[in-house]
Amino acid sequence: MTINSALYNQETGEGMGDIIRMCDDDPVQLLATAEEYAQSGQLDKAEYMACLLVMQDNSNADAWNLIGFINHARGQIEEALASFEKACSLAPDNIDIAKNLLDLYIQLGRTADADRLLQKLLESHPQDREIQEIASTLQHVNLRLHQLGADEWHDAIINARKPEDVADEISRGEYPEWVAPMLDHTKPGDLVVELGSGTGTISAVLALNGRKVVLVDYSRENLEFSRQLFDLLGVDGEFILADVTQKLPFSDGYADVVWSSGLLEHFSDDEVVHILTESARISKRAVISLVPNANSLIYRFGKWEQERSGKWKYGHEDPKWSMVDYFGKAGLEDIREYSIGTKHSLQFLVSPELQPAAAKLSEFLGTLSDSEIKRFNQGYLLTTVGFKRKQLRLAVIPSDPLEAYAAKGNAYLLQDYYNPTSYFDEVYCLSPVEETERFAYGMRVIPTTAEELLERIRDLGVDIVRAYGGFWPCDFAVKGKVEGVPVVVSVHDDRESWLYDSILQADHVIVMSGAVREVVIKRGVPSERIIDLPNRVNLDIFNRVEDKEFKTWFDKQFPGKHTILHIGRKDPQKNADTLIKALTHLGPDYTAIFIGRGNDDIYRKLASDCGVLEQCHFIQSIPNNELPKYYSACSCMCTPSRCEGFGIVFIEALACGAVVVTSNIAPMNEYITDRVHGILINDLENPEAVAAAVKIACTDKELRFNLQANARSAAEPFSKPSVDQLERAIYETIIKNRA
Repeated sequence: MTINSALYNQETGEGMGDIIRMCDDDPVQLLATAEEYAQSGQLDKAEYMACLLVMQDNSNADAWNLIGFINHARGQIEEALASFEKACSLAPDNIDIAKNLLDLYIQLGRTADADRLLQKLLESHPQDREIQEIASTLQHVNLRLHQLGADEWHDAIINARKPEDVADEISRGEYPEWVAPMLDHTKPGDLVVELGSGTGTISAVLALNGRKVVLVDYSRENLEFSRQLFDLLGVDGEFILADVTQKLPFSDGYADVVWSSGLLEHFSDDEVVHILTESARISKRAVISLVPNANSLIYRFGKWEQERSGKWKYGHEDPKWSMVDYFGKAGLEDIREYSIGTKHSLQFLVSPELQPAAAKLSEFLGTLSDSEIKRFNQGYLLTTVGFKRKQLRLAVIPSDPLEAYAAKGNAYLLQDYYNPTSYFDEVYCLSPVEETERFAYGMRVIPTTAEELLERIRDLGVDIVRAYGGFWPCDFAVKGKVEGVPVVVSVHDDRESWLYDSILQADHVIVMSGAVREVVIKRGVPSERIIDLPNRVNLDIFNRVEDKEFKTWFDKQFPGKHTILHIGRKDPQKNADTLIKALTHLGPDYTAIFIGRGNDDIYRKLASDCGVLEQCHFIQSIPNNELPKYYSACSCMCTPSRCEGFGIVFIEALACGAVVVTSNIAPMNEYITDRVHGILINDLENPEAVAAAVKIACTDKELRFNLQANARSAAEPFSKPSVDQLERAIYETIIKNRA
């Protein structure tokens, strides 16, 4: 107990003497004045006066009671408790002081203390109506006096274990399976608050998986246990002592997700709504609760047996059939509910006579698939997830493993590519070619078989399925088609052989160019289902680069007066063979650089047969962000493709101000005007025609100047922000029409 020094200094020049004299002459009046200040919210002044009274007379119970009131009003619960207990010890017959202490015992769940004090009050004041109402209410609700206090909860939860024991279990991967919902609905970097944290086991697992965690509990012992556990695991956490039935000590929107496990079943309906409402207030995104599942017969039977035999140690526990209504009253939306932990419910069959039954049930559950177990809804814990607003969810099915993009050096593009403008709240990669479940590139990656896809789309609440490619990804998507969930297939290639029959079952088909549109229509897809969306280029990355050091290296690495850059995989489609033959007509001043994956043996042999092998340089790949340097350093970029779905490399080259030489076919002639933005070749199979175009591109200074000046304007319609907005608009329209 200390006097507020700031207020002391303030009062020194403003009536300090009068207050001290009042304390000496009329302490009763000073107490009354202090109580008036406290009731009006002027807590500092009230505290100052009450402290003066206590300093003058340490046995002044009313002053200690007032200090307790002030501390409680400030949320200083521990200090309030100490002050009320001091006041009650000084004036044990003062019913008003006793009621204050009783209320705080009840608020803190100090069951035994509350019970003793209440019985004493009933004996000393049997006619007091308020005391009788408190006793009647507690008996009627059958909640507070049967709910464990902080110390009792600590003993029940810890069960003689040490932090070292739990740390070892976590390190071995031995922790409750219901950590899964928290991992599913959060991502690395999220701030996650756990209410009623107990041992802190699940929060520790979340911290190990990159979440920032805050643990809230009303047991100081539990928090200390958790703190030691976190230290042993080498992870960070914040530990807050607070009562969840009061206003939580966090600002609005403080956390991304707020959750609790094994908490809400111990409170009345009104308190549950209050706790969820507070959880929603401090959450930006979602609230999650796990409570015992009233549908779980095994858990219910085990609990009933333990209660009947007096072995139940978890106090009053009210399992729930559903939490949806509670979440709705708390203002949460898009509520999803399921149970988890069916096999764990067997642990409630603890008596020796039930062990044979538990063994048989365990054997039976082992014969069921995960899907069957899930449909029984017999999980020990009912998991409920509610959001601050309706969430939009996308499932993507890429045609390649995600690591293939990492190998190419462009994995950093994936998050924006799959979720342009962050339109979707959650993105799931449901792919049969992925091997490990993880969070990567802004989405949850879940290995998924064709048999699992339909149920997974339903369980995750997916709004749209996007398959990248009209071949196996399209087959995969339509096989798992869920009614009311549109399947959108994007087609990137104009080869008809890459369009499987399943394309006819897609709800929408996105095409990259007019050339692709023609092939899709020819395949039988109605035009009203086809949506145009070009590829995009990040013009901040693909820009002309003036790097003298790189240009020096480039000229030394690829000697020749004129350098020709060919970008494309080693495939007949990219027509590298005709360019190699064209070198025989261009002469030794010309050097060709072929960048692209694939077996280049056939091209090396062709170059050798043509006598131009020394003029050819074959590179499997370079990082995507290095390409602008190559586009800027070369004399011209020439990939005379035989066919293209879109030809993004030409847009990249144009964005870098390169002189582009390519075939006069769709889609390149859809965005390149001959002799304005680039040079288009009519006879793309003719080496002489290719050579003539390349020679003009490298030697005609006036034409080169004009082409370089105009090149970027051809690329600008494909800028990433522009195409991102187009794709977002497509999704918005599909969602609107679906609704």
